[in-house]
Amino acid sequence: MHETISKPLVSVIIPSYNHEDFIEECIQSVLNQTFQDFEIVITDDGSTDGTVEKIKQFSDPRIRLFEHAKNEGASIAANNCLRHARGEYIAMLSSDDAWLPEKLKIQVDYLQNHPEIYAVFTKINWIDENSELITEPDFYYKDIFNNAGNRSRYEWLHLFFFLGNCLCHPSSLIRREVYQVIGLFDPRLANLPDLDLWVRVCLHYDIHILDQKLVNFRHFVNENNASGNNLQNNIRVWYEHRKILDHFLSITDPEEIAKIFPESQIYGNFDSQYIPFILGRIAIDAGFVYKILWGLDVLFEQLKDPDNAERIQTKFGFTYLDFIRLVGEHDTFGITALLEQIKEASGETSGIVVTSTPLTKPNPLTRILRKIRSQKYLMRDINLVKNSDFFDKDWYLINNPDVAAAKIDPIEHFLLHGGFEGRDPSRRFSSMFYLNMYPDVFKAGINPLVHYILYGKDEGRLPKP
Repeated sequence: MHETISKPLVSVIIPSYNHEDFIEECIQSVLNQTFQDFEIVITDDGSTDGTVEKIKQFSDPRIRLFEHAKNEGASIAANNCLRHARGEYIAMLSSDDAWLPEKLKIQVDYLQNHPEIYAVFTKINWIDENSELITEPDFYYKDIFNNAGNRSRYEWLHLFFFLGNCLCHPSSLIRREVYQVIGLFDPRLANLPDLDLWVRVCLHYDIHILDQKLVNFRHFVNENNASGNNLQNNIRVWYEHRKILDHFLSITDPEEIAKIFPESQIYGNFDSQYIPFILGRIAIDAGFVYKILWGLDVLFEQLKDPDNAERIQTKFGFTYLDFIRLVGEHDTFGITALLEQIKEASGETSGIVVTSTPLTKPNPLTRILRKIRSQKYLMRDINLVKNSDFFDKDWYLINNPDVAAAKIDPIEHFLLHGGFEGRDPSRRFSSMFYLNMYPDVFKAGINPLVHYILYGKDEGRLPKP
């Protein structure tokens, strides 16, 4: 498939990989648009199934296919599409998602009538593997793309800083010039390249969310994709969030900082040289582990230069000793919980000191596991979880194939290991969210679901976002 048409108004870019079951529906949803002045630029990222063959069945000259010999990553495939795109507007579409027929027309009309807006998004429908609408979604991300509402670019940046992504990339239509200014996707990011892009967009441009649901966004029951709520994805998400926060350090205008972060008002009037310090403090005060780590790193760098450290002390009364105190107060590595568990397991009541452990004595971690496995706690917790509505045995085994392969009792695994690793017991409860939202539970070393059943529900704590 080669270039056979003149320059279109819209370039639809589709990175594809092993979606032979969905790619036809995806492409056909574009061809069925009421707006027809488009090209479709597809980069197949080394699919090993029949995806490419399905694409080549289409004879429409507006379809341009590029093939990677091997899998290189979704961002690299998307960037290849962008480099070959010729349209004035760029629309992104995942190869397992689909559009409603009016999607492009409504968005093109909006951008042409609103030159001050540089990117427009829509709300979405959730569909399952069979392309059936999910009318009552009950999973981690169910509301994330439909409840954000419209706001200024400053408010969007505030939301991205504190909450993360809430824009659905297959719903986007973006002016080509935006990419010429901010660049393409960062291939180093596996889980949050879209959030990274939205932050860079909103650092320069205003965006708009249309109220219509014009995208069918596919949700896999086993959540086995880049946005699935599983341990590996959550680990990467936390890491990538820290890297994305670096973009905020590019802001040099104190007035912009004040618009993005009303929290900065407590620091009074300040010059641009103090922005990194203030952002670091705001991140630490946010209370999320990855933000605290990022904030401490920023402060560490700000205090590296003695002259800058002196300016910060003069302006805010913040010294090296204050920084040392902050590091000690924010247990981002869970040391407190570990020591408390060791102390409880060993029967010690105070003054615990961790030293090298003789081989003849149990390792502290071994003692922790022995304590957790004791019948006193395990049998109680098994009964609590089994009699609740928050543990789905089949769902847990599907989403944790290592547990299924090891033939371990799923409830027991969740109680001893999974909950602390951020694995979810069902769609109704997010372990990672609960531990992150409520640091006291993390510090106490209590299984998040057990804590919710025993205490959290009555205290009004949330089981998931």
